[in-house]
Amino acid sequence: MSQTAMPTGLDLQERLVAAGIVSNPLATSETFTRYDLWAGAAKADWEKRTGRVPFVVDAADATRYYDPPGPHARGGWPNAWVGGSHLLELDNGLVSCTSLTIGYSPSAPGTVLTVNVGYWLKPVNAALNGRPSEWIEFSSPQWGYPRSIVIVGKWGYPSVPDDVFGAVLDRALALALTELGAMSSGGMSSVALGLDKFTFAAGGAYDSEVKRAMTNFEQTSMRYTRQYLG
Repeated sequence: MSQTAMPTGLDLQERLVAAGIVSNPLATSETFTRYDLWAGAAKADWEKRTGRVPFVVDAADATRYYDPPGPHARGGWPNAWVGGSHLLELDNGLVSCTSLTIGYSPSAPGTVLTVNVGYWLKPVNAALNGRPSEWIEFSSPQWGYPRSIVIVGKWGYPSVPDDVFGAVLDRALALALTELGAMSSGGMSSVALGLDKFTFAAGGAYDSEVKRAMTNFEQTSMRYTRQYLG
């Protein structure tokens, strides 16, 4: 199972209501602004930790430029080429590739390669497993100027796996409880934001729940962090 988008402020409010922390789920726009900020911060933290920006694929194609892969250089300035390898590591997952061009420069359009002839999307069967492609395998080692490989396509994951959705929601929950816990440190048993009333457990904020939520977030993010070929 998967979700179409990352958790929103509404998802966070529903989680807080289910946990018995919010007793009056009639949020004002002020309250929802806080919910959305916590949810947005959790999403940004997830993308930063995993190195996948965006994590969820955008509707429109995007263009990214790459140096030819490999540690070698040929020639000297200003005619230096780089490359020497046939494996190109992508800086985000690629759900679909509209076009891949090599030998591009501002003065030359380059050559458009054909998928499964001039290059292959790897790992094999990534799409069948609900994952994006992580690298490109070319039919021959690549040489060229920096930024001479151009890939147009859709970047990210095709959808949000359930464990990712839960982990990001946990991160938003931890952010909310940490901030609200700080507000209650003066001995208050509840805090009101707009029409929503946040009630704290005996002894203050939900420290154990924050710890559980962060543990889940960190462990899940490790499973989705980009793996480098080198």
